[in-house]
Amino acid sequence: MNEQLITIGMADDYQMIRQSIKSLIDRNTQFKVIMEADNGKELIEKIESGAEVPAILLIDIRMPVMDGYETMEYLTKNHPKLKSIALSVNDDFHSVFRMIENGAKAYLKKGCTTEELLETIQQVYLKGSYYDSFVTNSLIEYQHASIEVHSDENLKDKALVNKLTERELEFISIACSDLTYKEIADRMHISPRTVDSHRVSVFYKLKLKSRIALVIFAIENKIFTKKVVEQDSYK
Repeated sequence: MNEQLITIGMADDYQMIRQSIKSLIDRNTQFKVIMEADNGKELIEKIESGAEVPAILLIDIRMPVMDGYETMEYLTKNHPKLKSIALSVNDDFHSVFRMIENGAKAYLKKGCTTEELLETIQQVYLKGSYYDSFVTNSLIEYQHASIEVHSDENLKDKALVNKLTERELEFISIACSDLTYKEIADRMHISPRTVDSHRVSVFYKLKLKSRIALVIFAIENKIFTKKVVEQDSYK
């Protein structure tokens, strides 16, 4: 049976780069670029014009008229079913966090391989999102740099957060790091078995399946305790 064609739209103001990426994608018969734009505004206009809407969007950050941040935010608000991937030269954790926060389902650096690009597109198409180690580490770095504290105001998922105990909130803020669960137990002064109980309870209450999903949930809902993991604690 033939694999389903995955259609793609691109927004990037550098035509040479855009054409190069398009050529790499179109070499694989499972993928086809059907929409191109020089900036976010043009991409949105094409999407809303009644033209065929791509299954996946690749969006650069640095664009004139309407940049990637604004574009991602608009698409998330007005076209929530569309799946967008950030594809940028920016590799700092602020850029990654802001694009993920605005709705990007994955984040790729333009220096990625063709295999990484196609794999990410396929994973986002099949699963809805794909956060690799680069994204995970960037979100952890952002959490380390943050001085925000937990607040009940303006949370994305207030009802879910309200189900958590104070100890579970503490576990989440510490789990947003590269510490192992044993190291988290040491930090919380509890047994590894108790940490595992917290993990199971938190994942169940928040309807999550992975630690990266927990990190993203914590960032979106401002569950931080103030740099809970110091650099000298790493192994």
